[in-house]
Amino acid sequence: MVVASPEAEAEKRKQKAERERQSLDDAQKALHSGGHGAGMNDLNLIYKKLILDEREKKREAEKNLHEWRKKHVGKGKGLEEGEDHVPPMPTPSEQEESAVNAEALQMLPEHVVTALKEKYDTDDAAQALSLALKEESEDGKGALAQLMEVSPSPVKAPPEEKKDEEQEEKSEPAVAEEEEPEKIEQEEPKEEQTKRFYNTYANEVVDKVSSDTALTPTTRRDAFIAHLLLQQHMNSSDVTTIIDLGCGFGRDALHFSQLGHHVLGIDFSYEMLVHASKTAPKAHLLNMDMRSVKNVLVDQSVDGIWAHASLYHLPKKDALEVLKGLYIAVKVGGVLYLSLKIGMEDQVGVNGEVVKVDERYAQVDENGTPCKLYSYYTIEEVKTLLANSGWEVIEIGEDDRRGSSNYATHLMLYVFATRGKE
Repeated sequence: MVVASPEAEAEKRKQKAERERQSLDDAQKALHSGGHGAGMNDLNLIYKKLILDEREKKREAEKNLHEWRKKHVGKGKGLEEGEDHVPPMPTPSEQEESAVNAEALQMLPEHVVTALKEKYDTDDAAQALSLALKEESEDGKGALAQLMEVSPSPVKAPPEEKKDEEQEEKSEPAVAEEEEPEKIEQEEPKEEQTKRFYNTYANEVVDKVSSDTALTPTTRRDAFIAHLLLQQHMNSSDVTTIIDLGCGFGRDALHFSQLGHHVLGIDFSYEMLVHASKTAPKAHLLNMDMRSVKNVLVDQSVDGIWAHASLYHLPKKDALEVLKGLYIAVKVGGVLYLSLKIGMEDQVGVNGEVVKVDERYAQVDENGTPCKLYSYYTIEEVKTLLANSGWEVIEIGEDDRRGSSNYATHLMLYVFATRGKE
């Protein structure tokens, strides 16, 4: 048995670390790579790159097989005319394949790796990835794609069959059946009501907001880029990766992509993203709940997060975990911008939350008129949330556009914060 020298072992560890670093770099470059006309449910280019690379590897193997046949194939005795006698072609060893997959695993978040191992009942993550990639079909809907696919949580459907059985046993009068739909409507989650509002009134929202130029956060966008370049010691010509969280119809995603930055727009409303795909064709778009963002972003892969007028549609109980997830995803020196509605707890709803009809679009809440969830904050609340999630405040202040805009209804606060530590 040959024992490697300490120098050889050190070199081996160095090469392994370099491969791991290169894998992470490739993952980030995949996210950064610009694309035109990105699909509506374009998840994260990092993930798609895995599948595409695997297919390219298969095509290359087929090409090599074709070339190898030309060299080694001869006419076998007793075979039909034109039929080749083909000796078996050597295949890569399992060890080599495992090494390739080990590098690819660096590009997957931990929750996907765990799910792969559980699916194939193995502790060998590389083997699990290999099995998943072999199941990939041409439309990308195999095991790996399903594990990585993220979609908004559906509204819980009523237990139709169970309800019918209970009604038969108890012989409930017909009036009980008529009351059930109203009860289900009342139990619809606040955030689902908000999504339904934007899906219903997407065209009207775009018309009203885009026509009111006073709503465009021009100075805030300029300040965001300035803070981003300053905190990361970049030049004005440097390209950054920006998440537009709650991108709506793509107004700000368009601005940042026109400056040359790579933008991933995320929104819970599919109908709003239909508009965003036309408004900002260079941005990549993802239809999902912002509370799931932490599950699809590689740690320290994002330069900046822009969350203009979006986080106040989130239940306040979820705000801390969302901010923690964003903190993990952003690079050291990365910048977060957010804007929220200002309101004291004793002035607005219960615990600063209220679900109501937006009278700019509908007058009464009847026949299922969609409502919106609004969460209101004080400046001290926001400072506490940011401190508890790791963010360091750069700038915080109030923004009142009610005098210049026909659309604005409340005083807003804005915040610029940064990740200052590893």
